[in-house]
Amino acid sequence: MLIHGAGGSHLSWSATLRRLSPHVTTYLPDLPGHGRSAGPGCSSIEGFAEAVLQFCQGLALKGVVLIGHSMGGATAIVAALRQPELCRALVLLNSAAKFSVPPAILDALDQDHERAVALVCEYALGPDFPPPLGETTCRMLRELPHETLRRDFLACQAFDVTAQLPALQVPTLIIAASADLLTPLPNQRLLAEHIPHSRLIVMQQAGHTAMLTHAEQIRCGILSFLDLTKY
Repeated sequence: MLIHGAGGSHLSWSATLRRLSPHVTTYLPDLPGHGRSAGPGCSSIEGFAEAVLQFCQGLALKGVVLIGHSMGGATAIVAALRQPELCRALVLLNSAAKFSVPPAILDALDQDHERAVALVCEYALGPDFPPPLGETTCRMLRELPHETLRRDFLACQAFDVTAQLPALQVPTLIIAASADLLTPLPNQRLLAEHIPHSRLIVMQQAGHTAMLTHAEQIRCGILSFLDLTKY
């Protein structure tokens, strides 16, 4: 199950990752208030995790590999902590146990949607991001209701499960990007240091939205990891 990040939807994942393998069934839910999901969104990561767990319960899913990007990774962590019997493995892409949202983004979210979107794009995409992909990503953020985007980042800012990481007993793959400005590398190394059964992959010259620019590298890393965990 691929869980998107703040301001995203199922479309945040490249086609390469949406079709991860012919040997597994891939689910791409839109979190509440995002994409095709109704509602105003959630005000906490715990709320998003509960929505994911309800989604799994509704489909009677078991032995799920939760793959989360950024806020989606935080959501996956909470879901795995709440129902460890559901989760076979975790993949955390550019995520963290505690986020530090740039103050400029938080300030803009209180005042100006266009300015907030511009700043999120600046931090998430970086200067070398392919223009067509960048334009599509920024357009999706502009179309998201302002309050939904604001709640996403406030939920991230309030999130901190650092002390609970040792309780995660499922195999965990942490995929980090060396040039990530929203979840810097030290934050992602902290995950690897505190989650018992984890391994870390660092992608060089990749930014926060690496699932669009480094999709094949990520796909190979995930499939190798799943083979190692006897998925």
